[in-house]
Amino acid sequence: MKQDPALWPDPRTHLTRLNPDHPVLCLAPELLQQTAARFQTKFEGLVTYAVKANDRVEVLGNITAAGIKAFDVASPAEMERVRAVLPDAILHYHNPVRSLAEITAGRARRNCSQSLMLSRRQRAARLP
Repeated sequence: MKQDPALWPDPRTHLTRLNPDHPVLCLAPELLQQTAARFQTKFEGLVTYAVKANDRVEVLGNITAAGIKAFDVASPAEMERVRAVLPDAILHYHNPVRSLAEITAGRARRNCSQSLMLSRRQRAARLP
């Protein structure tokens, strides 16, 4: 597994020295990778990371370094963030309220589920 080195020995040191007035991401890459790897060994199905939980490149990079290759995305922006880290990632596009532009973007990126492949008229015809 790839491990990015810590920038500070602990969060307290960073916060004390810089006293930031904006949100700060405190990340333990080794712990994140160990947790992701352990989860994959205990879960029998395909492990899919929900990008909406944290879409930072540092998190996505460490998740992929731990072996996770499938992601739940809800927007074209999330698709791009994942593709920037792992170009051949498996993307599950599960946004139930997609605009026509989002459907087009999903199809262009070949992130299509059955619901994306159907036109709005075809989907409407399937309703009871």
